[in-house]
Amino acid sequence: MFGRTNRVGKVVYVENSALCLGALFNSKNIQKSQHVVILMKQDSSFLIKPSIVVHWYRDDSMIGFWLAIAIIISWFASLTFLLLENSFSMSWLEISVGIGIRVFLHTGLFIIAHDAMHNSLLPRYPRVNNLIGRFAVSLYASLSYRHCQINHSRHHRYPYQKQDPDFHHGYPHPICWYVRFIYTYLPSSEFPRFFISGGMTFFVLSTVAQVSPINLLLFWIFPLLLSSIQLFFFGTYLPHRDRELIRSSRYPVCWSLLTCYHFGYHEEHHCFPQIPWYRLPALYRSSQKKIQEDRQITKHTA
Repeated sequence: MFGRTNRVGKVVYVENSALCLGALFNSKNIQKSQHVVILMKQDSSFLIKPSIVVHWYRDDSMIGFWLAIAIIISWFASLTFLLLENSFSMSWLEISVGIGIRVFLHTGLFIIAHDAMHNSLLPRYPRVNNLIGRFAVSLYASLSYRHCQINHSRHHRYPYQKQDPDFHHGYPHPICWYVRFIYTYLPSSEFPRFFISGGMTFFVLSTVAQVSPINLLLFWIFPLLLSSIQLFFFGTYLPHRDRELIRSSRYPVCWSLLTCYHFGYHEEHHCFPQIPWYRLPALYRSSQKKIQEDRQITKHTA
């Protein structure tokens, strides 16, 4: 891996591997660059045939912040509304839609925390960035933000290696992998906080606020469980099921949003981990457009 400087900033040549790019974009010198062009080497020479050229930038706008606020407010509003409903008078369709909305918003909490871990939520205000991330992951499942941050950093730095906490480590069956995945982010040392905070919340809401325990199970506990499965399946299992090959799911944009907030574009995320979730579809389109252009150039010059 090496780089040179020209008029557009820093040009970096790397192997066509998210392993290299994940480590590359954790380096401070790249994070501070205003404009970086990445050339992903496709063959043994440095002739880019074809190549992926992506203009990388840090999103310093407030879009991520306002999206995070909208998700958190919607999470509280939907929970309050559904907990106060009489679930026995609701149809199965209404209950299913309610659970679906709750799962989507609950997953959104973890996505907020995830972007905060990459400092892409509010890059200019790291303290506020981390504060929101800590709040979101606490709402999600009373998880330790610092613990999640360390684990996720290791996942990007050492994908598929024994240091990668998200890898199956010899147990590729989805159920075994899921159990390991949960234990990674909720280790036994975190059990007391998880069960005490969850138990106290359940007790207060069901006794003091007189919320139906059925509603709590349907619209709080069950969405948490389904959200963890959703995050594992679309964000870990599908992209990483092939060893040493990070896959992206080529879903339509709307389906990509519903499945896991565009983290089906997982190869793009590992290449550019500080691009926020809502910009991943545009990043994918940009890279695919460049690939097609380079293929046309290669075809005409071959």
